[in-house]
Formats: sequence, structure tokens, C-alpha cells
Amino acid sequence: MKKLIIGLAALILTPFANAGFIDIIDEIEKVGGLGESAWTSLSLMDDEGLTATFTSSHFVYADWGNAGFGVCGTTFGPNNVKRSGMSSNICDPSSDDGLSMGETLSISYDADVFMNLEFNNNHDGGLDGNSKVLINGVLTDISTGFAGAFFLAEGNFLTIGHVNDLVYLENVQTELEDTPVPEPASLALFSAGLIGLGLARRRSKI
Repeated sequence: MKKLIIGLAALILTPFANAGFIDIIDEIEKVGGLGESAWTSLSLMDDEGLTATFTSSHFVYADWGNAGFGVCGTTFGPNNVKRSGMSSNICDPSSDDGLSMGETLSISYDADVFMNLEFNNNHDGGLDGNSKVLINGVLTDISTGFAGAFFLAEGNFLTIGHVNDLVYLENVQTELEDTPVPEPASLALFSAGLIGLGLARRRSKI
């Protein structure tokens, strides 16, 4: 089913190819996964073999319980180690385990990619029509959970900043950039396709 969804998305997104996906919640909670843990820097490979590196202004915080990546200023430790299957909080205070005031979360890739990000606020009442983040300093609506499509050059950073909700980064969806940068209409189609891909994956979990 997973391969079928990716295949359909690739057709929808022509001329883009190589749809990639990092399910952050799964990376945390699967057998042998990250567990509830804190990292100064963390690299994950998507299902197309591209590597994303996550860093933050403090610690990248892998939060258990259908959350994702947040940011933690101070931890009890140990840091930079997997705590597979462990859900106990090591952020001090525990309420600082999402992306909150004064904190940033950054992503870089080992290739040029178009990307979409999905967020949630599952530990604090959910997102609403006013939910926003900063993406490289630009105020971005995430009321649907999705931030829209962005181009990210290899080795550059996309930085997410707090605005008004405690949020978690739930997943990252990408298309390998192996064609010229698309026109706005194509980029809008790409964004819609990635959102559809994310929603299909989300429904498959229910």
C-alpha cells in the first residue's frame, strides 16, 4: 500500500520524481526507534535514501505519544542516544518539549529538494485557524497541519520558529529536485500532491 501511494503521488507530481517521506512519530515509537530522547544533531534517512539532518537552537527533542520533534532547552539526559521503547520525559520542565517561544528547529538535506512539513499540537489542544510558525522568518499558516511547499538547496537550512502554538514536527515529505525550479502553478500542484500523500498516510494509520 505504501509503495502504491508513493507511485500515485509520483504520477500526480510529474515531472517531479522520487517522492520521499520521514514519518517522525514512527521513527520515535517503532521497535528499535529513537524513543523519547534529546539530540544536539540527528540525521534520518527517508524512504528514497535521502538524508535529513535536524538541529535546533537547543536540543532536538523526540517526544513520545503521537507528537514528533520539538525542542527542549534543558534535559535530564542522557543526550544523543536512542532510548528505544522508552516514553519517560527527560525534558526539564516537561512542558518545554515542543517548539515554543525563543526556540527554533532546523532541517537540511543532502540533495536539492522540494519539501512540505506537517505539524501537530496533539499535546496541547490541537491546531486551529490561527496556528502559525515562522519558516525562514516568514509567517506561515499551519492551521491544516501542513506548511506548504518549499525549495531547499543541498546543505542549506530550513528553520522553523515559534509563533503562537506549542507545536511538533510530525513528518517531512520531499521530492528530489532533478528538474528546473517549477513555475508557481506547478509548485502549487506539488504542494497539493504532497498534502494528499500525507493525508493518505495519516488515514492509513487510523
